[in-house]
Amino acid sequence: MGIVLKELRDSSQAGGVTLQHLVNVCGVSKRHIYRYLRELEEMGVPIERPQIIQPGKPGGGRYKLRDHQSGEAMGETMLIVALNQMLAWCCLYRHQMMFLKELIIYSMAVRYGFKLPLNFMTKNTAIKLSNLTYCEIESFLAP
Repeated sequence: MGIVLKELRDSSQAGGVTLQHLVNVCGVSKRHIYRYLRELEEMGVPIERPQIIQPGKPGGGRYKLRDHQSGEAMGETMLIVALNQMLAWCCLYRHQMMFLKELIIYSMAVRYGFKLPLNFMTKNTAIKLSNLTYCEIESFLAP
């Protein structure tokens, strides 16, 4: 989404940017670009969309910022986009750390013969562990 906002900002003086250009620059589908544009509008970024001349036919119009936002407002929007991305990475990182922690505790319990409560592992970890092969578990448990 940050790339889309940067392209809109940089191309506003040149008359805007085409949908195909955004697809090429971001490396995602048109559906993703439409979603990014909608999310930016929901965050308060005024985007001028091309007019539809004939329904059902793709237009050759250009997307651009409606009026030039102040540098401060644009900076705040970019900051929100960056923070959203960081939050997604933190969530993914937290899930990966919990999986590794539970896997290590489980392997220590198996190695030393400890009994763990039935509800010790989260459902997510239990599913991931059930998908491991016997060889992968043995190599992990080996001293």
